[in-house]
Amino acid sequence: MSPTKERLRTSALDLIADRGMAALSVRSLCRAVGIRESSFYAHFPSKEALLEDLLEDLLERAGAEAPLRIAERLAARCLPLRGLVEQLVAELTMLWTEPQGRKLRVLLEAEVSRDPAMRERFNARVLEMIDTVGRELQRHVHAGTLTPHAPTPVMAWALVSPIAAMRFSLFAHGTSEQHMAHGIALATALGEAWLRAHAVPEHTVP
Repeated sequence: MSPTKERLRTSALDLIADRGMAALSVRSLCRAVGIRESSFYAHFPSKEALLEDLLEDLLERAGAEAPLRIAERLAARCLPLRGLVEQLVAELTMLWTEPQGRKLRVLLEAEVSRDPAMRERFNARVLEMIDTVGRELQRHVHAGTLTPHAPTPVMAWALVSPIAAMRFSLFAHGTSEQHMAHGIALATALGEAWLRAHAVPEHTVP
């Protein structure tokens, strides 16, 4: 990718994240990058083509594909219950606090609300991720390390959803470092509280 094309992508994302979708136009973008509008069209045929290009990153880094890959990778490792929960919380927190991903989520929120196909794709990946975590929790139920207080997909939701909700508050683009640090600490504490609520007692010990 040429340096100018990468600058166009980066500046477009910055404009969207800081000022909203309405702020993005070819003129405003070229002014921010310091190039002529004709140079823009050497890299993208339209503003819509630029957005489509950004959406590929969005779905990989800010959408539900990345959490699904995390869940699948951790499930393949057959970790002990504590290790599974702690690693899942840590990796989701790292993913959802990554600076570029936080900017991409501004675009995600706009596009998911606008595009029914993207909304369906996003929701399907979320459910796949929860099912993957739920199956791994079921393995621990069978092993006697986890008490089945509810169906395992429900227990997976109870573990993941409070942290996922922080993406739109404590982990949102523009949030202060202090609030984000508080969110990271809170996510860790939520994982620990989940373990103490659901793990067979001897498996809550670090």
